[in-house]
Amino acid sequence: MEAADGAHLSVAWPFGFTVSFSPTVELRDDHGVVVARDGGLITLTQTNLDEAPGTTSDPYVAKGSWLEGRCYPFVK
Repeated sequence: MEAADGAHLSVAWPFGFTVSFSPTVELRDDHGVVVARDGGLITLTQTNLDEAPGTTSDPYVAKGSWLEGRCYPFVK
């Protein structure tokens, strides 16, 4: 993901989420439903930005996210 300031971020999505890259980037939920596309806006309102810097080794954890009208709790 890319932050509003252009910084690249790593995000840990809920179990079952997948990303496809053909023909464009799409984020799919655990049912295969597209919940975000390349260029779209995702607001991680439930993510405490102090918990992780959004790096590959310490990603933001998308918990309690609302995407396409559904809430996705994060379960490890």
